[in-house]
Amino acid sequence: MTHDVVALLDRAPTLRGMTRALVHAGPELRVRPVADGALVQLRDGTGRMVAAVQAAQRLSSRTEVGRLLAPGLGPALPAQPYWVEARGARTGARGPDTREIVRRFADALVEQFGGVVWSPETTPEWDDPLLTGATEHPAVTLTTTGVAVAVQDRPVVAMDAWMVDALYTHAHARRAFQLVTPSTSRLTHILRSALTGPLTRWVVRTPRGDYRDGFSGAPLAWHEDMGFVRAEGAPDDRWTEARENDPDERSVLLVDLSVIRPPEQGLVLGTGLETLGRGLTGTLPTVWGTSEPAPLAWSPEDLTGLARRRAPKATWTVFNGPTGQGEGSRVFTGTLRVSRVPEGVREDVALAVGAPEDTACAPDSLIPLVEQLAEEGDLHRLTVHRTRGRPDLTHTAGTAAPVIPMGLGIGPAATTGLGVDHVLSAPVRGIPFGPPTAPSVWYAIGEGTAPADLAVQRSLLDHLRPGGIGPERR
Repeated sequence: MTHDVVALLDRAPTLRGMTRALVHAGPELRVRPVADGALVQLRDGTGRMVAAVQAAQRLSSRTEVGRLLAPGLGPALPAQPYWVEARGARTGARGPDTREIVRRFADALVEQFGGVVWSPETTPEWDDPLLTGATEHPAVTLTTTGVAVAVQDRPVVAMDAWMVDALYTHAHARRAFQLVTPSTSRLTHILRSALTGPLTRWVVRTPRGDYRDGFSGAPLAWHEDMGFVRAEGAPDDRWTEARENDPDERSVLLVDLSVIRPPEQGLVLGTGLETLGRGLTGTLPTVWGTSEPAPLAWSPEDLTGLARRRAPKATWTVFNGPTGQGEGSRVFTGTLRVSRVPEGVREDVALAVGAPEDTACAPDSLIPLVEQLAEEGDLHRLTVHRTRGRPDLTHTAGTAAPVIPMGLGIGPAATTGLGVDHVLSAPVRGIPFGPPTAPSVWYAIGEGTAPADLAVQRSLLDHLRPGGIGPERR
């Protein structure tokens, strides 16, 4: 478990000011910069890391503060605050008071550079020794041979830079990742989407002190190698405090788009995402970055520049659209991955859209969007599913809503590879666009509300899979 604090500053902190704040946090602690100064560790006399501080990042919009911390902070902040986050390990009764260490650091920064300090409301200390301790990674409380366990008690847990690095580091060590939170915490959609794979899970601790799977509500127990696993012999009940029939829920569209482009000199990335944003919400992404909070104003040119600098390695980024919650608003969020493939450059967009309850999201209404993607060369594969969720696209603990298919689109590469006659003889009627010899095709499966449509999607994918259409969303 960690003690987290965020200083939201009016002005950029200087090196001298950061040094003063670190000294104020604990004069007896040793300072160790790592990652070329992007992270500063505070260690006690034994060499144990007790706290870590990330370098300041300027947010292009304070809406990220309201989305991830507290909506009420926004008006009190400058339009583009500097976000400095510190994290202290919960080291038990015999260790230093890391909550006070990171709080003193944040207070000293605000005193010098203006702004406000945010920290989660104080919660009772959890008595489970599994949840107390520290490793060499600021986000990870403990590791076993099979898993890394992070413990967070923030109201909203995001795919922040700590979490991105922890997931990447332990994936390379062939460990699964498990996130433990109180049952009252919510996950951002981006973080929730990353918690996939064997043994990787969201674990919630209920007010009764037992552990449940954050998605299914199933009971869990601790295994010394595999972390939290399904509890053997426990009744297969579902957590009774799950958020079923939440009156605040609305329809949510899950859209996955793959684009493959030739590696041309003037290639600009992100145009397919922009087409999705305009077609589904009427707006473009507002912010993007490599973690949450997304600090940068949306710019396809800057995104392309980052991908070029990282090539041939893949580039994974996050993006967010407007965060307003007015009537009819369509909040959206997601990820974009850029990678090299034999055919050129591939973009994979995973987008979640908060959709009002109207007919604008019927399968046939998506036809103009699919046609536009095809005309602009931004269609290799498109899938659209519907589920239900919160208006802000965060996820609460409990039984996850089903994800039901609405439609599937494929581009000309797939149709020519399979043959036009084969593509148009699928078990779902296809609507072709473009040249008759190499069309793009849209298959409208259903409204996204009938579980029986999962079988329809499977039969369609079985028909198309030889063309490399790939697996369905899970």
